[in-house]
Formats: sequence, C-alpha cells, structure tokens
Amino acid sequence: MPRHGGSDYDYEQVSAFIQKPVSYDNNTLIFNAKFAKTNIITPIDGSVTVYDKFFLGGMFNLSGYQQYTLAGNNVAFANLMYRYCLKNGGFFGSLGIPMYAGATMEAGNIWDDGKSFQASKNKYSASVYAAADTPLGAFYFTYGYADKKHDGLYLYLGEKF
Repeated sequence: MPRHGGSDYDYEQVSAFIQKPVSYDNNTLIFNAKFAKTNIITPIDGSVTVYDKFFLGGMFNLSGYQQYTLAGNNVAFANLMYRYCLKNGGFFGSLGIPMYAGATMEAGNIWDDGKSFQASKNKYSASVYAAADTPLGAFYFTYGYADKKHDGLYLYLGEKF
C-alpha cells in the first residue's frame, strides 16, 4: 500500500488477488480474480502517477486487448481458465514434454476516481491457447478476442503456469 507523503501525489492503494484451481484427471479449471482501489488523499490534478496505475490488456488479462491498453486508478477483473493436459507428451509423444490446450473467459474494467464500478460497462474477452512446459519455461501460443475491433495473437515464453 504505497503512500507518497510529501510529494505532489498523496494516495494509498489496496489490492486483492484470488486464484483457485480445481483439477480432475487431465482437466484443470482455474478461477482468478483481482480488485484494486486507489484512495487519493490530497488530489493534485486528480491523477495517480503512471507507474502506480492499474492495467488490463494482454494474454489472459482481457486477451482481446493489447497489453496495457486500459489504464486507471481502480480495477476489477476475473477470468475462468480451462486447461486440458494432452496425453503422451502431446501430439508429438516423442518430445516428452507436457502439452496443453485450453480456453479462457475474461471480464473486467478500469475506472478512475470520482466514478464507481459499473458492471454494465465491463469489457469481455475470450481466448484459446496451446501450451507446452518446456525446459526454457512455459510456452504459449494464444489467440484472444474481445470484439470486432479488438483481438490479439500472443507468442509467449516464460512463467505463466
């Protein structure tokens, strides 16, 4: 909870994140939710520094929107992920690495101070993906869709599992 006393920006932030996976056989369902709120104590220009804003957009974070597309002082977001572990090391059993296929449904919004959360203004997105647990880290190939104007294709190597 940063508090920037003595500067031009005087505010506090509170955030919460929840994750609950449930697995059965080769199937995994994961629920993720986050909520964050900024309380501006002394309004100067009514804004929060850019590095303390909350962002939506990017893979599994409103996948149909490009990363960091949505920014604001407050955020509410949830997604439901489904992942299926393909048997025998995936389509190519000789690779010997676990491979997955899955999909997500995502909803959330960003808003600034002086406004309240309105579910009717939520943005929605969905994605489908293929993934592998490689020696270099998790590998994802993902397509995200939000609406006719917003979609995204992601190729990712890192730590998302």
